[in-house]
Amino acid sequence: MTIHVTYQAWTYEMVRERIIEAAETLLLNPASYGPRLIGMALFGEYKDEYLRGEGTRVRRTPSAHALAEMEETWSWINDWLPEKDRKLVYDYGFIMSRKGLTLKVWCERNGWIKRTFERAVSRCCQRIADELNRKYHVRLTMPFDALSQIRAKHASFEVASDSRAPVKPKLYHRADDATPTHTPGSEADIAKHIEKVNQQRREEAERQRKAALTRAEEEAKLAAAVEARLARKRQKQVA
Repeated sequence: MTIHVTYQAWTYEMVRERIIEAAETLLLNPASYGPRLIGMALFGEYKDEYLRGEGTRVRRTPSAHALAEMEETWSWINDWLPEKDRKLVYDYGFIMSRKGLTLKVWCERNGWIKRTFERAVSRCCQRIADELNRKYHVRLTMPFDALSQIRAKHASFEVASDSRAPVKPKLYHRADDATPTHTPGSEADIAKHIEKVNQQRREEAERQRKAALTRAEEEAKLAAAVEARLARKRQKQVA
């Protein structure tokens, strides 16, 4: 049996769509009136529409899944982008989710060239996509055969003592414009290591099989010798 392990990589288009969806979800949230004014505000809204002869409107509310994705998207922007890029991405989501406002008009009002603004947004979205793909830095694309170990042999029940020495965490620095890199030859090295481990497991399995056959033959010989000894003993008793 061969198992192929793959994953779906994030692209800047997918991140850009998530930003627009998060902005649309934010616009669906009702305004917060506070504990004292909420009842009066709702009553006034429906009363004024009734007096004007308008039909009652029902406000659409976002689903729990949409709210969770919105919060997750905001965390991407706030954690992985500097302040200048965060403002840029938030403005883009606001523009694309508001009716009556086009990207061209907004760029003309704010001194941007439309193509330059789109490239800047794509750069920010690509950085978020790179951070998401960094979680899958080890890409398991090699096939595994039946002898490959894909799960732990046993669980560890050992608990460390409270008197253990404290471990000082190691600090590291990562530049703001850091991007994931691919080391040439790494997949070949991984393939060679997997083949070496599989060969060792095959040899160990063959050794255990031969040892089991040897034990079975020895047990059969011992049983035959015992049976022959009992037979000779019975013959002497009869004689």
